[in-house]
Amino acid sequence: MSVPNTPRPAGAAHPQGGSHPQGGSHPQGGSHPQSGSHPQQGGRPPVSRAHAAPARPFVPQKRSMLPFILICAGVLALGVVLQALLPNGFSLTGGAVGGGAVTAVAEIEASDTVQLNEVMTSNGRLFRDAAGRTPDWVEVRNASSEMVELEGWTLARGAEESHMFVFPQRTLAPGECVLVFADSTYADGANGYHAPFSLKAAGDTLMLFNPAGVAVEAINIPALAQNTVYRRVEGGWEVSSRYTPGAENTEENYHAMTLAITPSDVVINEVMAGNTRTLAAEDGQYYDYIELANTSGADVDISGWYLSDDAADNMAWRVPEGTVVPANGYLLLYASGRGEGLHANFRLSAEGEAAVLTND
Repeated sequence: MSVPNTPRPAGAAHPQGGSHPQGGSHPQGGSHPQSGSHPQQGGRPPVSRAHAAPARPFVPQKRSMLPFILICAGVLALGVVLQALLPNGFSLTGGAVGGGAVTAVAEIEASDTVQLNEVMTSNGRLFRDAAGRTPDWVEVRNASSEMVELEGWTLARGAEESHMFVFPQRTLAPGECVLVFADSTYADGANGYHAPFSLKAAGDTLMLFNPAGVAVEAINIPALAQNTVYRRVEGGWEVSSRYTPGAENTEENYHAMTLAITPSDVVINEVMAGNTRTLAAEDGQYYDYIELANTSGADVDISGWYLSDDAADNMAWRVPEGTVVPANGYLLLYASGRGEGLHANFRLSAEGEAAVLTND
């Protein structure tokens, strides 16, 4: 029977029954010196048996839970913030649904009568509504050769949108266009059509539904720079700086809108830039000014007309209600930059500046 090789406790009896003194004789009769080595020849080499330490029981280490708690608290706080800022989550295109990038729609072109025709998503004082604001706009056109009733046709950003614009009773002649301002208000009366949604300059979608609720047009609007449009042309759509709100998308209409000068009884008569001592305003200050002259024998109400220092942005400042140029008389409009009363919201440069008067 073998005996396990386990260490003896200190002071325990020798297995052969006698003690093993440090300096006594070896049990087999040989001496056992304290020091020195056993002979290498004719004898058994010494065997060194180190006493093994007793095994320790496994005690699991206690780790602090504080880092884990802090991480969980941070994740929870981030979730609360994201839920508040982005209640609709994220789209797969890398932005927030409803607030960032927009999921593309399957494009549809199935109407040969009422069609989407032109869209502007960043209107920089280019075209104004009846209230003088410059919202985004959508243009719809009758592409057929017959009269078309618009009542019941609907505009929306998507098929699942709850905010949509439904056209009231309105008849469009062949080739006629109509504008809908996309400014998140709703109006379908004398002051124009206003949709209860707006469009994103970074890109958006737009759909047109017929009176039966069937989607007949759907487009993906690309990112548009200020005062550029996404417009229908022969063979498809294109991004263009040739805007023609309320008219067909032709070069002739663009030039007619931006370059035409129509005869008027009220004309620009004089322009003063760098004014320091001529014709003080009501507050005693000297401002740059643009003088209008009425060449007719009757008063002319110019309420709602526009004055600008830039031909490419001819609707910079809207003349306030109740502004009249007297018969055969004059009226000063101040280019002070104040934007109130008869003070326009721009100033004139002494190095040279344009002055543009546009009627409503």
